[in-house]
Amino acid sequence: MCLAALVGDNPEVINEFLQYFRSSATQIAAEIHTAYAAGQTAQVGALAHKLKSSALAVGALELGELCAAIEQAGKAGRIEVLASLLSRFKVKMTAVNNYLDTL
Repeated sequence: MCLAALVGDNPEVINEFLQYFRSSATQIAAEIHTAYAAGQTAQVGALAHKLKSSALAVGALELGELCAAIEQAGKAGRIEVLASLLSRFKVKMTAVNNYLDTL
């Protein structure tokens, strides 16, 4: 399902939704990194789950899939896997933000 199917095809509404997503995603990303630094793998997983849904809703499919992997690793307490996934997560978040800058 595309974003327009969820919120309609009004460009202003879509832009507003995307800007809300950016703000929310930036906040959740910061919380993910804080939880990881504190060794709170279950919290990392919970936060990734939260971001996964909104990323998929706006069409950031690769970010959503990466969040799903982070969620699984976090829930399993696999800190070594999280280290690798979170470096990719940072790159993907930057790419999503760069794309949103072009809109």
